[in-house]
Amino acid sequence: MQTLTYFPSLFETYIINEKKSLKITKEILLIIAGSLLLALSAQISIPMSPVPFTMQTYAILLIGGIYGARLGFLTVLTYLIEGAMGFPVFANGSFGIGVIVGPTGGYLLGFLTASLIMGLCSNIGNDKEILKNLMFSFIAHLSIFFFGILWLASF
Repeated sequence: MQTLTYFPSLFETYIINEKKSLKITKEILLIIAGSLLLALSAQISIPMSPVPFTMQTYAILLIGGIYGARLGFLTVLTYLIEGAMGFPVFANGSFGIGVIVGPTGGYLLGFLTASLIMGLCSNIGNDKEILKNLMFSFIAHLSIFFFGILWLASF
């Protein structure tokens, strides 16, 4: 049986090699930057009913792949909390808990799983191999659609 070896994400490798307090500050800044990227990518959309087509899925894959599983997950969670608190970060400037429990809620939940999948790809070292990276990207996209369609079926 093959054991999995933990590889640090690109972020951990090249950016965080300093004191703990500076590491936490950099992580917070990266989480904010990642949630801003998600908010901006949500505004690039093709309006469809009931769920718009956005660039968020690609931003999710990018964030998970670069930040790793833990920081990628925290970034997406922060983005969802910002939207629930009333910041207009969701598609077409929408916001509020109603968006999360509405027809798009499953897709938003799928963002969390997709960031974890891409982060795990990065953390186990598969982000350096194109075919494995594409496979993880495909699986991450499937997770978004799985939760999204499952949730949407209830509406």
